Amino acid sequence: MAENFSMGQILDLVTDVGDNIVMKYFQKVDSIDKDDGSPVTIADKEASAAIIKGLGIITPDIPVVSEEQSMEKNLAAIRSSNRAWVTDPIDGTRSFLDGYDGFGVHVGLIENGVPVHGVAYFPAQQRAYFTWDDGKAYMQHGFEDAEQIQAHRHLDGPLRVAVPWKRNKPPETINGHPYEQVRGVGGEQVCFTAAGKVHLFPYDGRHGDTPPEERLVYAWWDVAAAHAVLKRAGGDMYGLFDGQPIRYNDDSLAVRPLVAGTPTLLKQLGFNINDGPTATNAPTAEQ
Repeated sequence: MAENFSMGQILDLVTDVGDNIVMKYFQKVDSIDKDDGSPVTIADKEASAAIIKGLGIITPDIPVVSEEQSMEKNLAAIRSSNRAWVTDPIDGTRSFLDGYDGFGVHVGLIENGVPVHGVAYFPAQQRAYFTWDDGKAYMQHGFEDAEQIQAHRHLDGPLRVAVPWKRNKPPETINGHPYEQVRGVGGEQVCFTAAGKVHLFPYDGRHGDTPPEERLVYAWWDVAAAHAVLKRAGGDMYGLFDGQPIRYNDDSLAVRPLVAGTPTLLKQLGFNINDGPTATNAPTAEQ
């Protein structure tokens, strides 16, 4: 469908929030724990409010899901429309608090459960990954010109794999393949995959005694924006156990264990991936 906004507007909003709100508090703020034990700061709350306000001005007809909103508001948003913005004002609050520069400001657009646009901005790095109005994916560092990015379609040298930056014991091999670790936070790992810095990103969560197929490893807002960038870069995110494309279409607002990459490369590495026409084609949005 024809958009009533430009991705330039969304990119400007996200980078402005990252530079002028989030970075204002970097290494200068304390946190409190939310009910689930995860930290939240005044930076999260101010950034969320600014993003929601900005999106409301740019696209008043599209509801917003945010990590810093209540579950009731978020569920109302996804139930009221076949399109919704999904934002994580600070993806990686713990790394933000620890002084690691991998935290990001994420805004993604979900349409009928499929991520179609996204901006993932890492203000401490001055690096943005984003989709554009031409249907392509780009990366921009500082004031340098943006460059189009493409995910790896084949293994073209030593296997490089994104792993969570605090994961103490990543798997020794990936389906029997030795690999080099590239550490990142949340959506940053998906962005690494989209930009070809790594070949893939698999994650099963490793959450205690919960059976792997029942784990919820990320919230929508952690990965939706980066997922959109990956799709425009030629890849997708698939269920680690069923091989189906990850979609955002249930009330959990969460993503199960996943592997991110291009289908040709993932199949080459032994993953069972369903990338047929039904799996990859996004449904047409209602007018």
